[in-house]
Amino acid sequence: QVGGGSWGVEASPMPEGYCWDVIQYEPTPACRAAMVGDIAALESLGPGEADAASPVVGLSPMHHAAIAGGVAALEALVRKGASPSLANHMGLTPAMVAAVCGRAEALSFLLRQEGVTGNEVEGQLGRGALHLAAAFGVEASVGALLESAKVDPNLPAADGSTSLWSAAVYGHAGAAQLLAGAAGADLERGMGGVTPLQAAVLKGHGGVAEALLGAGARAPPLSDGTTLLEVAIGTKRATCVRALVSPAGLKAGVDPDGELAGPGMPPLAFAVRAASAAEVEALAGAAGGAWEGADGEGL
Repeated sequence: QVGGGSWGVEASPMPEGYCWDVIQYEPTPACRAAMVGDIAALESLGPGEADAASPVVGLSPMHHAAIAGGVAALEALVRKGASPSLANHMGLTPAMVAAVCGRAEALSFLLRQEGVTGNEVEGQLGRGALHLAAAFGVEASVGALLESAKVDPNLPAADGSTSLWSAAVYGHAGAAQLLAGAAGADLERGMGGVTPLQAAVLKGHGGVAEALLGAGARAPPLSDGTTLLEVAIGTKRATCVRALVSPAGLKAGVDPDGELAGPGMPPLAFAVRAASAAEVEALAGAAGGAWEGADGEGL
């Protein structure tokens, strides 16, 4: 929150153009000019002022212009010698804030500047612009980053997660589809031994599962041998069941008729026993006649 003369943090809905809890602080004149697009004021900046950060948050005029999506302000700051890759104390770069705030045009401008790649994972955040855009599901930013050819879609964050894994975990099907379709994308690389598809099913994100399967992801069981179909039925995630028993799911290795190790019965029987009507409906069209329970009892 620009202005106020002091600072504080409060839980707040996310207004358009902002990507974190509201922080109140007094910006420098240069930062304010960048935020509102006062080009004349930016053109009159003295030596060093173009990179002078505001207190508390450590955001430079370039950060403020990126948050506002002001390409003209970014251009003026570059002419004054501002660094387009300057990070604050948390490792947050102008490209990162532009990515999270969905300022695709500003982000594309920054990515054209020397030294800006979108792959930065150093600092307190430990995530680059692509990781953040994926985690927030900002499709325009994910698209701009991939189109720039200056990001590695498989680059892990400091915690080992990939951008695709983040999109899958947080349920952003559009971002996941873009990332899965990127050249050289590793659809199986995840975090903690869990692939993006497994993470999507565990979280109940059917749209993401559909996108990943459509891109050619495989559907291996979890480390304990539990199949993804068993997970989806047991947690009553009908959208995940539909994705898994789709033609793409079958191609990925999903068996809609095979006996599930945990319940000891075929998927359709398990769905009936679990009183999962939507899952029964999803499975009925894919089942190849496995209409009996483990004890041979007709369904």
